[in-house]
Amino acid sequence: MTAINIPNTVVTSSTSNPAESVATGGVGVVVNTGAPTPNPITPIFTPVDIVAVNTGALSVPVTVTPASSSVINTPIIVTAESISSINTPVINTAVSVASVATPVINTAASAPATATPVIVNSVALPASNPPYALNHARILYDSLLIGSSVATSAGANGNLVLVPNTADRWAFTAGGSITFTLPTAVNMDSVAIGAHNLGSTNHVVSVEYSSSDAGAFSTFKVSQTPADDTAMMFHNTSSVSVRRLKITCTGSGSAFIGSIYAGIALQMQRPFFAGHAPINLSAKTVRYSSMTEGGNFVGEQIRRLGFSTSASFSNLENDWYRFYFQPFVIHARTLPFYFAWNLNQYSTDVGYCKTSEDISPSYGTRDLFNVSFDMLGFG
Repeated sequence: MTAINIPNTVVTSSTSNPAESVATGGVGVVVNTGAPTPNPITPIFTPVDIVAVNTGALSVPVTVTPASSSVINTPIIVTAESISSINTPVINTAVSVASVATPVINTAASAPATATPVIVNSVALPASNPPYALNHARILYDSLLIGSSVATSAGANGNLVLVPNTADRWAFTAGGSITFTLPTAVNMDSVAIGAHNLGSTNHVVSVEYSSSDAGAFSTFKVSQTPADDTAMMFHNTSSVSVRRLKITCTGSGSAFIGSIYAGIALQMQRPFFAGHAPINLSAKTVRYSSMTEGGNFVGEQIRRLGFSTSASFSNLENDWYRFYFQPFVIHARTLPFYFAWNLNQYSTDVGYCKTSEDISPSYGTRDLFNVSFDMLGFG
């Protein structure tokens, strides 16, 4: 055994070669005669023999033979496919058109005999929209002359005829004319004159119009010679375009006109069926009478002259009333109007009127309106 001297220890080997002894694990530690000095902090325990772990047997290396590559075939030249031959085009023969037969003139079929027409009495109500026949009442309330310029050939205060107050008048002597020029041309079918004395002064009244602000005038309606001083209306069944309106009064003596309206007259949807009292024939006089105890008449004082009547209309269509008549109802609350009940038969039965109270309708048959109102006329 070979000994390797280390202080206080001897390392021994079971072989004579120390290196071999270490490699094979045959190492031993032998305490020498001198005892080791303990570490004052950590003691050294008794050495333990470390047994080497046996190494497993290694397999003998095997030579890896490379895998043989697959055989590559010799390239082959691909021969192009031959194109099939195209046949020579053949001209197609046109199909012959079938022969068309010669047209034959057809003899017209005889019309059946038509029976003699029979008159059928209509029971339908009139259409809702005007115009209506002249035996239907006309009401002129919306004067289109408001806002026009006024010129007169005689007299003074021509513009007062546009004021509803009949006490304010255009006065003239030995005839005269008054001309209204509107800002633009408007359609008119009616001209009415009221609060005048042209009948008692024997004046002839004519109405002319022009569609421009220059040039000649055309006759609006045939002239009238009023028999009294009640209102007059000139009405056309169709309207005309008016830019200037001229009214000429021909006569002698002092005359006056208190009101002139012009525009489109309201045409009532129904005529009068149950009779009517013409306003110009229905005088309304308010008087004070004085009598003695014995019943003798000693005096009569007239307080007010005028005319009064009423108008009643039945079965007015709901839509017609609301569209055509209701605007007149609103106007009549505060302003007068012209009323002609039948221009077809009684063209002079015209009144310059106002209502004594508001107009209110009521439903009658189904959804048809009935309406009536009282009128007071200038007298």
